[in-house]
Amino acid sequence: LMRGAGCIGPLSSFAHPEMGPLSGAELSLAPEDQLPAEVDADRVRARCLELALAAARRAWVSSGLMLDAADRDGVGVTFGTTMGEERQVGELSERRRAQPEVGVDAGFFERVNNHRLASRVASVFGVGGPVLLTTTACSSGNAAIAHAADLVASGEADVMLAGGADTLTRLIFCGFQRMGVLSAGLCRPFDESRDGVSFGEGAAAVVLEALEPAQARGARVLAELAG
Repeated sequence: LMRGAGCIGPLSSFAHPEMGPLSGAELSLAPEDQLPAEVDADRVRARCLELALAAARRAWVSSGLMLDAADRDGVGVTFGTTMGEERQVGELSERRRAQPEVGVDAGFFERVNNHRLASRVASVFGVGGPVLLTTTACSSGNAAIAHAADLVASGEADVMLAGGADTLTRLIFCGFQRMGVLSAGLCRPFDESRDGVSFGEGAAAVVLEALEPAQARGARVLAELAG
């Protein structure tokens, strides 16, 4: 957006021969967003978690929060997702359709558990406050931020790391293609030749805290959540 550049192009992250040409905005993580090796080893192709952790890390660094072990019990995490790690479920379905005898490794269901998005972020940042994941379709990220604000306002948490993450999956494109609402090229909502919607993947996170403590520590306040 800042560069005025389009990010929508042919999909390359999964095969879709039965659906024909598909386009969307696929995300490539910048080098500075690459995660520590110990986190990489744990995620095991869990792409939605990878994006969530990258966004959370950016928000944390931007906030300037420097906490000791005692402070971290007052920090919580709320994250939202529509589909979570559905991509891994879809990949397993495709493999089992081709080879019914294909088994599932012991860690599979732990990796595709959507709540892992919030709990793993909390684990990586070593925080001990409230942890919650919301799945309310397109409003999931907003719901996570709203719940985080309630927790700070009520005093249940001093600081909340809140956000959302979703990836592009076969299931999303199959469903919307059957409804006939996918654009054949680019989404053009105000154009006479508009023909449908385009999808993208991504993640974002913010750090929420009460205004007075933020000002007292000299935080660069980006916005005030008024309601």
